Amino acid sequence: MRGPAGTKTYSLQTFASADDAAAAGALVTHYDACGVCSPLADLAVYMRQPDLTDPVRQCGLAGDQASAIACLQALGFDLPCAEIWYFNTQNTRAACLDVCIAEIAAPYNNPDGSINDCLACDEAQSGPVFKAVAGRNRRNTGVPSSICRPASEVLPVYHDYR
Repeated sequence: MRGPAGTKTYSLQTFASADDAAAAGALVTHYDACGVCSPLADLAVYMRQPDLTDPVRQCGLAGDQASAIACLQALGFDLPCAEIWYFNTQNTRAACLDVCIAEIAAPYNNPDGSINDCLACDEAQSGPVFKAVAGRNRRNTGVPSSICRPASEVLPVYHDYR
């Protein structure tokens, strides 16, 4: 589809499988159902910044909700995606504060390759809601991250939108 001045437009749609998407002529930009972080503008943030852990954490500490969401939008997220990231930071703070304070300077990955206890707590306590609402995350989008993950957790997605 073409929009104003020949720009490409798109719509988000959830398909049962990548094969179903291909059969409909759609491009897969992530696996799982679409959500508030599925737009391509949010994909661009993931692609531009391999490390979102520290910047998002800093935004979560930015003060009140409006300031934190503005900080997340300054990273490039659109408002709905910034809001779920804000929820994630606040829920993780409530559920994981002690463990995260203890690991504030810890590397994201332990020597054995596992993620540190703070990230593990975040994934257990905030991950399910974040994934369901956001739709897009690094692992289901095939985008590299500063947090090392087993290859089996990162789904392959070919990003070429010319």
